[in-house]
Amino acid sequence: MTEEFEPRPFQLRVAELILSGKNVILQAPTGSGKTATALYPYLFNRLSASQPGWQLPVKCIYAVPMRVLANQFYREYRKLAGTYDKIHATISEDELETAAFQVRIQTGEHAHDPEFKADLIFTTIDQLLSNFLGIPYALSNARANLNCGAVISRYLILDEFHLFPIGENNAKGAFSTALLMLKWIKEFTPFILMTATFSSEMLETLKIWLDAEVVTLDENELAELESEQKERYYHTSDEVLNVETVLDKHQSRSLVVFNTVARAQAFYRQLLNSEQVKNDQIKTCLLHSRFTKNDRQQKENWAMQEFGKDRAARQAESAILVATQVIEVGLDISCENLHTELAEATSLVQRGGRCARYKAEIGHVYIYRPLKEGQLQPHPYRQPIMEAAWQAFSAVSGQQANYKLEMNLVNTVHS
Repeated sequence: MTEEFEPRPFQLRVAELILSGKNVILQAPTGSGKTATALYPYLFNRLSASQPGWQLPVKCIYAVPMRVLANQFYREYRKLAGTYDKIHATISEDELETAAFQVRIQTGEHAHDPEFKADLIFTTIDQLLSNFLGIPYALSNARANLNCGAVISRYLILDEFHLFPIGENNAKGAFSTALLMLKWIKEFTPFILMTATFSSEMLETLKIWLDAEVVTLDENELAELESEQKERYYHTSDEVLNVETVLDKHQSRSLVVFNTVARAQAFYRQLLNSEQVKNDQIKTCLLHSRFTKNDRQQKENWAMQEFGKDRAARQAESAILVATQVIEVGLDISCENLHTELAEATSLVQRGGRCARYKAEIGHVYIYRPLKEGQLQPHPYRQPIMEAAWQAFSAVSGQQANYKLEMNLVNTVHS
């Protein structure tokens, strides 16, 4: 990474702050390279051909809200083990497991490092917090306090922080627990907290609470990102979100997102009865959190293939993916038309990130009220926030969106 990575100005700002002993809160859009930004100062420190420096701890923990993200980052960065040894010695691909620089994953699905011994560990926030609190999932009671020391002696990266569970009445969730942890250890444990969709008020509050530096991208830096070089439009629609509406706007790739599994299932059953699907003109898939591990993995693989950046890998000429909030993070997919039930602004922006995601694409996000016979159906979001989101997105309906506009929407709704 240190040989080929050309850091952008905002990435250098983050590195300078981290290496000077400051903790950082980074807000940047999806596709801007947040992962590389957070790891750059650490890897620069560790993977340098000269003697590794000591500005940062020599070990790092990278925590995310979902296993799928931990798996994704582990696959991407595990070869750093070989990079380190090739710089300092000689290593083959087969020798990664015994490399001097160890990259591991620790989740309930892949428990490769229960004692948090590796140099770079990708894990989930529940694993990180349980170890910090002395109640680790993977260790006995007699050894429960070992990993607390492992956590506070590492460089901590907390990614997609806005997706950490808040819990009932804004308490007892991973979000508030993680904030308290960082507040307690901020004087001696360096960290970077990263998000794409916090309001400016939330950023300022966290800055004060955690005594950290906030880094955002200016308009020129945003304009240079590939992820911003496309066209995306949000529309609020008074139509009913049904199969006919989706098929009428369908081109080659459509994504339909519901707030509950039950409504996603009901819509998918209706979609299977449409003539285009029956005649095999459109391939379909249903994705939600209740599938078994193997089935969900197969469905995610199908989505990545048919909606991914590599168009040559696609096998279906036309496809529709029906899903729930599970697609808001972790799946690098894109579509021309995204239909979604009304949700909080942060969720709508996350979902919108799966429409016209790649450079030069054009896409439309259609937002529908989840109404039935004039009554709001059950949903996992707070009613006042839902109404505020509807008003905010209605005010920009039909306008071309960019990250600045999306953050203005988040600020309007969530501040």
